[in-house]
Amino acid sequence: MKMELQIAICDDEKIWADELAHQIREYGREHDIIFYINEFSSGADLLEQLEKFDILILDICLRKENGIYIAEKIRERKMATELVFYSAYPQFAPDGYHVNASGFIIKGEPKEQFEKKFGYVLERCEEKNFKIELKTAHDSVFQNIGNLLYIEYGNRELAYHWEDGTKILEKGSLKHLEMLIKSKRLFQINKNVVVNPQFIEWCSSYEIKLIAKSEKMKVSRRRWQEVKQDYLNYNRRYLR
Repeated sequence: MKMELQIAICDDEKIWADELAHQIREYGREHDIIFYINEFSSGADLLEQLEKFDILILDICLRKENGIYIAEKIRERKMATELVFYSAYPQFAPDGYHVNASGFIIKGEPKEQFEKKFGYVLERCEEKNFKIELKTAHDSVFQNIGNLLYIEYGNRELAYHWEDGTKILEKGSLKHLEMLIKSKRLFQINKNVVVNPQFIEWCSSYEIKLIAKSEKMKVSRRRWQEVKQDYLNYNRRYLR
């Protein structure tokens, strides 16, 4: 079955929105992916129709709004949608960190650069659809890892904390998560906690901050260098 994705492009310069839509459709033809694309000329119009989109691509310098501000409003709704910025100004790329953007596409850049960055965004979409099985006291449930913030171990139980604020308990230890940790789908930050790198806002001074969680989380000294390097590697594809 072909991958099918809904994409929104928000740019008040139609010539650039159309050019990006053309690039995406061409990518879809070459990689056998179906993209359904909607174009918006303002952030306000986009915010009214958010629910159906897998990927949101925002110009940073809109005439009436700031794309970063629109992205913040989207994140306030606790949506796991992939956010991508589209701009002629690469110096704005670091601004995407605090809204967990998965890409920064520069207007007019060569096809190979676009395909590399857009391919990474699609990888992130696939990650969000990766399911894990949880065996609770009453049943087995399957959940998308893309909605998982972190997992905490204690009293011979794993507590799965989700983006919407819910928690699921499962008997077991961090040994149950070994394959997810080795594959870097999850980062182990200390002996009792693993986190989803998709939600790391920043990593500094033996601490990390997760998006949607106000408290900072401690990284053990033994794991600090590995966590820091994994975090840099995870984001490096976004900055290129």
